[in-house]
Amino acid sequence: FKLPLFCSHSRHPPSAMLAEQGTTGGSSSSSAIPGESVTASPPLEWAEDARPLQLVAFEEGADVAAGVPPRLRVLDDTRRAIAEAAGRRAVRAVAVCGLYRTGKSLLLNLLAGTQGATCSFAVGDSVRACTAGIWVRVSRPCEQDGSVCLLLDCEGAGNTERGRDHDARIFALAVLLSSMIVFNSRGVINDPAVQALATAASLAQHIHQQQDDPSIGSCLAPGFLWVLRDFTLVLEDASGQPLTEREYLDQTLRRFSTSRPPPEAANAAQWEDQRELRQKILDLFPRRDCATLVRPADEEDQLQRLGELPLSALRPKFVAQVQALRQKVFGACHALQSPSGKPVSGSAFLALLEAHVDVLNKGAVPQLGSAWQQVSRQEC
Repeated sequence: FKLPLFCSHSRHPPSAMLAEQGTTGGSSSSSAIPGESVTASPPLEWAEDARPLQLVAFEEGADVAAGVPPRLRVLDDTRRAIAEAAGRRAVRAVAVCGLYRTGKSLLLNLLAGTQGATCSFAVGDSVRACTAGIWVRVSRPCEQDGSVCLLLDCEGAGNTERGRDHDARIFALAVLLSSMIVFNSRGVINDPAVQALATAASLAQHIHQQQDDPSIGSCLAPGFLWVLRDFTLVLEDASGQPLTEREYLDQTLRRFSTSRPPPEAANAAQWEDQRELRQKILDLFPRRDCATLVRPADEEDQLQRLGELPLSALRPKFVAQVQALRQKVFGACHALQSPSGKPVSGSAFLALLEAHVDVLNKGAVPQLGSAWQQVSRQEC
């Protein structure tokens, strides 16, 4: 049982920002992220033996206790695989991020249509983190425009064996290299979830803020989709009117806006902290959306071996939501573009990755303008 993977886009006007309420179910919307627009194209396809490959690894042996972060390394075999598959073709990159042990790899398999297959992203069934560094799966060229899609599985944040700098570097690379960031979490958007995202995004936001030309960071910012797993609320406002998922996201992120004074009983410092965390997300991701997924199965034994189950064995409502999610992700994921608006090729993607990794390994902050100039010289 397979659902199509889409590389189509359509234009939808931005929705208004509204509110959060409710208790069982979750409204659904398959509209693209505001501002995205490309022509429709056929479903994406994946080679039978296109296993996920590790793209970025952390070198062992660093004295983390002494404040020496492990070096990032781009793996040669994966670099060659991307160069061979993409080369001069335009690339679209979807990066899935989130807290560790929350099912990011499972979500990637659902997006790729490889749920239950042997060539899927590894899905763990314990409390141990499953993904290390960044892994990638490369699609076949899209029939209509020849572009190639890269699905990036990013190591989860919050692992107690790692540090905040480790998480921030992984997330920064994802933001710098992706057409779209998919942030995976469970349940509602609450204060801990917002803090986890804002903390992981701190370096990426700093990189964008440090640019000499702020417009570069703004035009290169990826689309952002927050996927809420095991979601059980009904999305409606205080008067009982339904809300879209996007409205729920925006209202939640603007809950501590400066236009709304804190309640008298609220701690002013805590209120300001929550406002700043949310503002980081709003600033870094001007194009954003949200999607909800119900629990994929009812039986406990099924939940413990989700990685083995085909999509047809999961709840019908979950399957329908996965199809809508694919439309939303691949419908809003445009080809990576340079500051001049030109599509980025596979070779340019690799050159950009190497440039950012080199700067991060030196403990410096990537300069977007300089990185793109370096890539342009190599492409000429």
